[in-house]
Amino acid sequence: MTYQEAEQYLLSIPKFTTKNSLENTRTFISLLGARIFTGDTTKSQDFTKTNHVIHVAGTNGKGSVCAYINQILTEAGYRCGMFISPHLISMTERFQINGIPICEHVFADVCTRVKEQADRGVAAGEYSHPTFFEFLTGMAFLIFAEAEVDYIILETGLGGTLDATNIIEQPRLCVITSIGYDHTEYLGETLEEIAGEKAGIIKQGVPVVYDGRNEEISVIIEQKAREMCSKTYEVTMKNCEKIIFGKKTIDFLLQNEYYNNMRIHLETSADYQIINAALAAVAIQTLDIKPQIPKEQVAAALGNTQWPGRMEWLSEHFLVDGAHNENGIEQAVQTITRSNEPVVLLYTAVRDKNYRKIIEWICLKIKLSAVVVTQLDIPRAAQAEELCSIFQEFYSGPVFVEKQIEKAIRKAEEIRSSGIIFGTGSLYLIGEIRKFVFD
Repeated sequence: MTYQEAEQYLLSIPKFTTKNSLENTRTFISLLGARIFTGDTTKSQDFTKTNHVIHVAGTNGKGSVCAYINQILTEAGYRCGMFISPHLISMTERFQINGIPICEHVFADVCTRVKEQADRGVAAGEYSHPTFFEFLTGMAFLIFAEAEVDYIILETGLGGTLDATNIIEQPRLCVITSIGYDHTEYLGETLEEIAGEKAGIIKQGVPVVYDGRNEEISVIIEQKAREMCSKTYEVTMKNCEKIIFGKKTIDFLLQNEYYNNMRIHLETSADYQIINAALAAVAIQTLDIKPQIPKEQVAAALGNTQWPGRMEWLSEHFLVDGAHNENGIEQAVQTITRSNEPVVLLYTAVRDKNYRKIIEWICLKIKLSAVVVTQLDIPRAAQAEELCSIFQEFYSGPVFVEKQIEKAIRKAEEIRSSGIIFGTGSLYLIGEIRKFVFD
């Protein structure tokens, strides 16, 4: 297959398969490695037994924590594979070696070979056809095995307990980031239920680094860790002192029994990246790498990390963030309100998010000068007219509808007289904005 053919095939998968059991996924992934590497004893024969995985779950911050960990390990000289989702522009972004997405040729080649093995297994009745995300997970393990990486940084797709990535039997480390309301139809209606699903990645005896800012969630994670005889490392804002905010930077001191008064400089304006950077630093400490990565090198790598689409300044007055759920929007708004500048909001959403509550929160907290509503060109897109109607309930200022994203961007630029443009509501939107701005 060419890259375009591979992409079209992957997008067609939901038409002929549904969510499978974890055992089905485990069989698919296990046989994939065993069959492709038959006769090659230098590579893993069963991907589910890969023992150099850093497994990351959570509602918000997973991608950022993965990026920070990847940067630290890469700068320390290790070869790292990183599997993340979703992508902003190209599917190749989901598979990175030392922070660089794989090329389209490798993507197409691996997709072709995984498809051959998947078709073989389905025809033999060994398992049901893998879903879109399960297929990508299989591709990730094959890519990283052939690249002979030292570490795999593995981001869950949805939840934890039943997530396709949870076929890993014994990761090196588990990290659980901020937990909030998202995908409640699958993960539960309460934070405790959602936390229980995320904590499902914890394995017997594997250490756990987690965001401990919510006491109720911490209780769930600690309880699961005790059941699995896993040591826990809680990170809260108490570990982050003397925070100094610049317009596009943050400085703070990281404090724990290992990092004492370690000065960290982040090239971001996002408040939420403080805890994410701290989680990554503690994760590196917990890996207990020999020889240890010097603290100064950890701090430098955190400062060098760039993570597109997360409170990213595209120009002096154009800021974007991929926040798409209540918790994410609340954290993004916290950063926006600190500047007290008027905001032209560029917004859209997908149907399965609680965008009514998100819009109400935005209108309540942000100093809006105007709103431009647009619409994604995907089946899950929320209708622009409906979003406009909700904004008009909570905001008395001008609300414009431009269904085409390029026209919406131009409209936002046209009506901004001062302050900033803030694009948010969906990572898909951020990808389209970046494509428009940088192409």
